[in-house]
Amino acid sequence: MVGMTVITTAFIACGNKDRVFSVQTTKEALTVCHTELSNIRMMKNASLSETAAAINTWLQLQDSTMACMMRDSTRDRAKEYTADFFAVSDSFRTELTRLAHSEKRSLKDVVLLKLNTSERRTEIVKSEDYKQACKFYEGLEKEQTYGDLETTLSEYKKLLTATKTFKKEGELLTFIREEDRCFRSLLVFLKDTPQERLQDITDMTAELFDNLYRNTVADLDNEVNSRVYLYLTMRFNRRILQNAEVCRKDIKAKKPLNEQQTNNYRWIIIQPFISIDSYAMATLTDKQAKMLTSMADELPRMLTFLDGIDDGKTDAEDKEKMTNVLCSYFLNAYLNSIL
Repeated sequence: MVGMTVITTAFIACGNKDRVFSVQTTKEALTVCHTELSNIRMMKNASLSETAAAINTWLQLQDSTMACMMRDSTRDRAKEYTADFFAVSDSFRTELTRLAHSEKRSLKDVVLLKLNTSERRTEIVKSEDYKQACKFYEGLEKEQTYGDLETTLSEYKKLLTATKTFKKEGELLTFIREEDRCFRSLLVFLKDTPQERLQDITDMTAELFDNLYRNTVADLDNEVNSRVYLYLTMRFNRRILQNAEVCRKDIKAKKPLNEQQTNNYRWIIIQPFISIDSYAMATLTDKQAKMLTSMADELPRMLTFLDGIDDGKTDAEDKEKMTNVLCSYFLNAYLNSIL
């Protein structure tokens, strides 16, 4: 007998009330998809919460329909179902993109949309692994940073050179604790760190973690790997937000930057809006989410400074154009990654 699939969708606009669709076969699932697609097509525009709700509906429908297709015993119609599913998927992608752009959005809106459509956020933040990970990273703040740049660079390189691989989960956490101290110390002296020495540390770190990420992602059904991936993702979030925050403070202080530093700072403050994907958004702490939305408000002004334009002399229309371009780019990049 074919099992029952229950599709549950949380609608932010409706007080988080759940809509439940019960389907037993691929045919029934596809019927639900077409019905919901028709409902979305009738929407001429949508608020931010309505857009998030529509996206969440499709993400739930997509997963559940694919699950039905994988186990459906009606093999003689498999090709027909597959063609129908791809067609309805394309239509959902088109309509949801239209809705996302149907009203003027701010950069903060884009961040909030990503937060409200990040897969499994509610499940993740309630998990014991996430709570323990939060405690672990909060505890790192108690580690005192090194007092000068040379000591920082020396200790950082020594750590990376001595670490070849991680055979146990505990070894990774020990490394992250020591690395975090080095990284926070480096941020104190970021503006004064020679580019070639920064690049050296970046390359060594990338080489160390590339294989770990690949091996972990390959087997997320493994309980240990799933937990390791959570810690790695939260490490990633922590690092790029800490990095961006230092740059924001330097920009606010109007510290002089050379050409290389200007280019670096520009990428660093943009990176959180590009590189934090749906899963990473789901693992953000409340404090980090607030930091990201705050940065969204300030991003156009920071980029203006890095372009060498006095904020007081920037035309309001030019600021709006820059905001609109950034908003459209970040929004499209996110939608392309999840739909």
